[in-house]
Amino acid sequence: MGQTDTRARIPGAATVLFRRHGYSATGLKRIAVEADVPFGSIYYFFPGGKRQLAEEMIRTSGTEYGRMVLALLDSGPDPAESLLHAFEAAADDLAAADYADACPTETVALKVASSNEVLRVATAEVSRSGSAR
Repeated sequence: MGQTDTRARIPGAATVLFRRHGYSATGLKRIAVEADVPFGSIYYFFPGGKRQLAEEMIRTSGTEYGRMVLALLDSGPDPAESLLHAFEAAADDLAAADYADACPTETVALKVASSNEVLRVATAEVSRSGSAR
């Protein structure tokens, strides 16, 4: 396992855990276990700890999620049909995940953005860019 692989697995695991359990209920030890990395690797790659991981998740996953939504909305010539398709796809995805995996940015933003300025700013910037819409 190389450094690049370890560096990539940490935010991937954090994203899954933040989406499913929320920011407050996800600890760094649990992220390390899920990523299959030594606990110290989190602070080696992410010296800002959980807040830095959440900010990266918001900026990365929010942008990716926004692109996916826009692709669904642009999936056909009729805007109304595309919108219906986007909502149906989102509903199918939520049901398939037993309602555990929602929008990656909103799960964190709804809980901590009002009390964590760094995460509020990251969420606002991603939302304003149009990527998370």
